[in-house]
Amino acid sequence: MLQKTGPLGGLLQYMNYLQKGLAVHTDNLSRIDIPNAQAKELKPFAEQLDKAVSGARISKTHSSHLGAKGSSFSDFATQETKNARVSYSGGNISREDEIGKVNDVTTNYLKATRLYQKGLNMVKTILGSKG
Repeated sequence: MLQKTGPLGGLLQYMNYLQKGLAVHTDNLSRIDIPNAQAKELKPFAEQLDKAVSGARISKTHSSHLGAKGSSFSDFATQETKNARVSYSGGNISREDEIGKVNDVTTNYLKATRLYQKGLNMVKTILGSKG
């Protein structure tokens, strides 16, 4: 897992959330053929953040801020999804939906990685280092 403190701590938390999301969706894909398997999904990031804020682990100064220095998530909560589709094995895991979610998570992670790299470059520029 990535470090959760420093000037880009909120972005790192979001990247950790996306990593956990990828694990959840690939786990769903691996359980497609298990009879009566139920799909799981991460609760939205905003809900995870609000829960941590109420537990006094994160201090936010504005409702749209991702997080602050010193915040930590040891694990993100998951929930079972309520999908109307039922597969031939009796579960509610849809291969097409899960593959789409994996693609979405991967795309979001790549975007966050690019943003993180740009943030690091900005910090390096501010500090006057090159490289």
